[in-house]
Amino acid sequence: MTHRAEAPLHRSPLARALAEGALLRFGQSSATCEVTVLAQAPAELAYLTSLMGAEATFRLIETNGGCRIYIPKHPRQGCALARDIGLHAARLLSAEYGGGDLKVPIARVWRVATYSINGLSVRTIARRLCVSEDTVNNIRSCLRLTNRPRGGTHGA
Repeated sequence: MTHRAEAPLHRSPLARALAEGALLRFGQSSATCEVTVLAQAPAELAYLTSLMGAEATFRLIETNGGCRIYIPKHPRQGCALARDIGLHAARLLSAEYGGGDLKVPIARVWRVATYSINGLSVRTIARRLCVSEDTVNNIRSCLRLTNRPRGGTHGA
């Protein structure tokens, strides 16, 4: 279920994308469930999303957000990066950063929006991001998302 924001006067590009329903569906590699990802990533992620797409960028952030990771020059099937984002995306990333390190952004707001439109509870989102429920609620408020129940097991 997608939540559309009301039309505030000033909205971030992420909030605007959420309001316009700019979504992308993909199946997570580590689970059989399907996750809806905002196709419009924040500006600071524009280069990564243009390089390998919103899906792979989101997976990279979910698995490595906030960390500096080594990007192999020639990723092969089964390497950590290929397991995280897929071999094709790993090769695209290595064409640009191969043999070097990449500091993966946390992208907290993008993740809160993405998890919220997938119906995850505030508590589950807080646990996934290692932040307080108040932080999740504050981000959701800035994005003008309606509040969900605090508990729940959806997405746990």
